[in-house]
Amino acid sequence: MTDNKNHRSPVIIFHHVQKTGGTTLRKAISKLFKPENIFIIDRKYSLNILQGLTEDEKTKIKFITGHCCYGVHKFIPQQSTYITMVRDPIERVISHYYFVRSDPNISPKYYEKLRKMSLKEYVQDNIKGNNHQTRALSGKEGICTKETFELAKENIKKYYSVIGLLEDYDKTILLLNKEFGWKNLFYVKDNETKERPLRSCISKDTLECIEENNKFDIEIYRFGKSLFDLKVSQQDASFDKDLKVFILLNGLNGIQHAPEKVEEIDEINALYFKDAFDDALAAIYFLLKSYPYNPANKKNRYEQSLFNYRLASLMKQAELFVDSEQWFLKVLEESNYNQFIVGANFHLGEIFYKVKKYKKSYNHFTECLKHNPYHMKARSYYDAWDKGAFTF
Repeated sequence: MTDNKNHRSPVIIFHHVQKTGGTTLRKAISKLFKPENIFIIDRKYSLNILQGLTEDEKTKIKFITGHCCYGVHKFIPQQSTYITMVRDPIERVISHYYFVRSDPNISPKYYEKLRKMSLKEYVQDNIKGNNHQTRALSGKEGICTKETFELAKENIKKYYSVIGLLEDYDKTILLLNKEFGWKNLFYVKDNETKERPLRSCISKDTLECIEENNKFDIEIYRFGKSLFDLKVSQQDASFDKDLKVFILLNGLNGIQHAPEKVEEIDEINALYFKDAFDDALAAIYFLLKSYPYNPANKKNRYEQSLFNYRLASLMKQAELFVDSEQWFLKVLEESNYNQFIVGANFHLGEIFYKVKKYKKSYNHFTECLKHNPYHMKARSYYDAWDKGAFTF
C-alpha cells in the first residue's frame, strides 16, 4: 500500500505483465468500474497524460491497468494497492516469442526481426528483455541484476495485495474477490497464444538457454508462488466449496442460455452472493441435469455444438461424469468442427482416466492429438503412457 493520505477505498493498480493472462483479468475487472473511473496505460506517453491530469481528475480514478512497471502510484494522490499475475518464466518466454511472431500488428518494430530468429536466438539477442517479470516488478529498466531482483521482492512484499498465478487462475480470481469484497468478478479467456509448440517439443539446448537467461524470473516466480500459496492457506474452511461453486458459475455465466434458464441462473447467483454454497451447488447440479440435449441442425450447427460442448464441460467440472460422457460423445457424433473434436476427445480422455478406464482414455487422447498435435495437456498424458507410467 502507498502511504499517502486519502482514506477512501484504495485505487487498484493492475500491473499487467505481458503473457501472464492479464488481458483476461483486465477485461473482467474493468466491468466492475465505470469507464470514467478507469485509467488505461497502453504506451509510455500514457504516464505523461496521467501526470498532466488535474487533482480532481486524478481523484476520480479507481482502477489503473496496463503494461506498466511498478511506480505508477507516485502519480496519483490517493491511497493505492497493486495486484499482478506471474507465470512460469520458461512458458512465458515461449508464449511471448510465438505471440509477437504471430501478427505484425502486435509489435511492428520487432515482427520482421523475430520472424527470422529462432527461439534460442531471440533469447540470446534479447538480453534486456530477459527476466521481464523481475524488471517490471522492480520498476527498473535495463539488464536485470541481483539488486533488481531484491528490489522486486521488496516491492511485492510492501505494495502488492495479491500476486496471482496464471497456472491457478480460478483461485487467483477468488482471492481477488475476497481481498476487495467483490462477488461478481467472472471471466472469459482472451488473448491466448494459440500457435505455439509444446514445451516438450522444444530442444533441451533451447530450454537451458531460456533458463540460464531468466534465472531471476525463476526465483521471482517461486517467491510469488510462495506468497500465493500462503494466502490460499489463510482462507477459511469454506474456500474450497466457494471455489467449486465459482468455477461452475463462471462457466454458466459465460454461456448464452434460453430465457427460462436465465432466471434459474440468476437465482443461483443470488445464493452464491449470500455465501449459501451448498444450496448453490445443489441448484447447479439440478440445472445441469435438467438440460435436454438439443442436436445441432444445419441452421445453427456451430452455435448449438458450442453450447452443447460448453455444457458438457461444465458437467465434467461438476464431476457429473456419466452425463458429461454422454454429451461429449453426442458432440463427436454430430460435429465436424475441429475445435469440438479436439476438445471432446480430450475431455473424454480425462473422464475415462479419472474413472480408471485407461484404454478408453488412451484412445481419446490419441484422437485428440491426431487432430491437434500441439495440445499440451493431452500430450502430457500421452507421454506418461509412452514412458510406462500407466498400463491398461
